[in-house]
Amino acid sequence: MRILHISDIHVGAKLGRYSQNGDIKKCLDHVRDFCVERKVALVAIAGDIFDSYNPSGESEDIYYNFLEQLSASGVRAAIIAGNHDNHERLNAPAAFLKRHDISVTVNNPRNNYAPLEINIDGEKISVVALPYIYDAQVSGIAEAENEIEASQAYSKAYNSIIASAAASAEADIKILIAHAFFRGAIASGSERNIQRGGSLAIDASSFAAGFSYCAFGHLHRHQRIAENAFYSGSIIPISIDEAAYKKKMILIDTTQSLADKRIEIFDIPSFSVYKNLCGGFDEIYSNISGLKNAYVSIVFNEALTLDRQDALLKAARAGDVKIVSQGFDIRRIGETGFAAPDKFLSYGESALFEEYLKAAGCFDQRLAEKFRLIADSVKAGDAVCD
Repeated sequence: MRILHISDIHVGAKLGRYSQNGDIKKCLDHVRDFCVERKVALVAIAGDIFDSYNPSGESEDIYYNFLEQLSASGVRAAIIAGNHDNHERLNAPAAFLKRHDISVTVNNPRNNYAPLEINIDGEKISVVALPYIYDAQVSGIAEAENEIEASQAYSKAYNSIIASAAASAEADIKILIAHAFFRGAIASGSERNIQRGGSLAIDASSFAAGFSYCAFGHLHRHQRIAENAFYSGSIIPISIDEAAYKKKMILIDTTQSLADKRIEIFDIPSFSVYKNLCGGFDEIYSNISGLKNAYVSIVFNEALTLDRQDALLKAARAGDVKIVSQGFDIRRIGETGFAAPDKFLSYGESALFEEYLKAAGCFDQRLAEKFRLIADSVKAGDAVCD
């Protein structure tokens, strides 16, 4: 049986104010086509289906259309809820899930997770599916005196839950799907901490060998935890910095006995460009003008006039470049003829802003006047409007 492992779809994710649903849909279309081409029997999705606890209608349409298309192609799905997901909502469309032979495992307060016994064309596997488990559900953590004891208690309890579920598995081939932070893994920085600052890392060494494959979710960077245990990583970059690491999906062939033959790793194509840009206006304008379909974060080392800002936005719109964030790192201003520190004390907000613009060599009367009006409105308690 061929199983495809993906995770952390994060439908509804945004970079800045820009939705990533367009890229997410393209990625899911690619996954669907891959499943058909490679004759995948089961897709294992290891949590964080949605980015938000209350996903939009558009996000739900993208997800459920993907599942429907998989089903129409003869591909089953085993899904667990992650820390971003609304567990009850994910399991709510029971009739749809049953009709399309889709298994969704969500959190239950007793931590009792019976294996999914799957039989496809006479080939049987047992799937131990563990959704995100809240640390408050685990005994021993509240009594822990420090983070080390808490981590040990959580890891011990988590291992016990896995052992209990695996003990009742009927098939010789067992697959684990889990959403958690496992010891030895490296975070990307864009993940949401899931327990006590992310300190409750689980030791996978005691249970991994008991499974043909362990499909992990939560961390966005693809990585190996054991010979047969992997994070597939998110299907798209959830932050611009994540674009430095290629996105992956993992194909498992349960007929192969050796791990290096059983597990194949494939790239997921990127459908947008992700860049951090830093420098002066001319350099950044040139970079923006040469991009298409991109998300960018910008740090200028010089101040901008309104005319330059307008030119930059026009160039971005022309290439469908989304400016996710924009900041300034203008260290040279402190080395110019800026007003002495004692003089600062007698300056109001507007005067300080004008001095800043003059010292930066970009004084603009319209900008200074706009700032003064906003500052006066804020001090008067008025609402600030465009």
